[in-house]
Amino acid sequence: MKFVLGVVPYLNAKPLIVGLTDHSIVKIIFQPPSRLARSLEQDKVDAVILPVAEFFKHKNYRFIPGISISARGKGESVKLFFRGDISQLKKVYLDPDSLTSNILVRLILLKKYGLSRCPSGPVFQNRRISTLKDSNTGFVSIGDRTFKFQNKPYRSIDLAEEWFKWTGLSFVFALWVYKKGGKIGRRPAILQESKKIGLKHLQEISVKESRRLKLPQKFCLHYLTKCIKYDLGRSELAGLKKFKQLTQEMELLK
Repeated sequence: MKFVLGVVPYLNAKPLIVGLTDHSIVKIIFQPPSRLARSLEQDKVDAVILPVAEFFKHKNYRFIPGISISARGKGESVKLFFRGDISQLKKVYLDPDSLTSNILVRLILLKKYGLSRCPSGPVFQNRRISTLKDSNTGFVSIGDRTFKFQNKPYRSIDLAEEWFKWTGLSFVFALWVYKKGGKIGRRPAILQESKKIGLKHLQEISVKESRRLKLPQKFCLHYLTKCIKYDLGRSELAGLKKFKQLTQEMELLK
């Protein structure tokens, strides 16, 4: 019987699955984060790379030790784009695919920047946009599509970097997650081994992905080696705990 895995179709996940693509017992399904959450909930997959906010919502979910998609500082692929002064934002469009990033931008704007004290905003709307027509609007972008806005005439903040400046902790975007009692068995070892293989082949991954994304190979390699982290150690676990605490305090898990 196949071990069915749900994976985000983004560059940052490729090092975690490069050792799985030819594995005889593994089947990989690529879906955006919000659909992966539903697939696990509906038992259509055995384990998924799941955004951490979705993990918080389920008491019967467990994560594979030692693996994450995280950042300690600038992460490059989860950003808020805007034109004017961040303190003047009146409306922020969220990404329907990512509950975690949407919660993070709320925390950064409302708690770090203190916009919750502003009587006139901002208003958050769960709709994806890709152009900005006025100086009082911003939008969240996640994953590979964030890279295409790098040369746009927009201002931006990197949400993982803002989190690190605010808390001094790593930010964990996603974990390998499965249901308690599911058919996981000894298969975590397969996922941990695949991570080891991927970290040894970041150069090759960056070459292949640069062609797919039409980005400079040097940028892809920098992103995989300097921005995204794949361990789940003390700093990541502390950041995960802090994010959950703040999320619960502000009642943002909906």
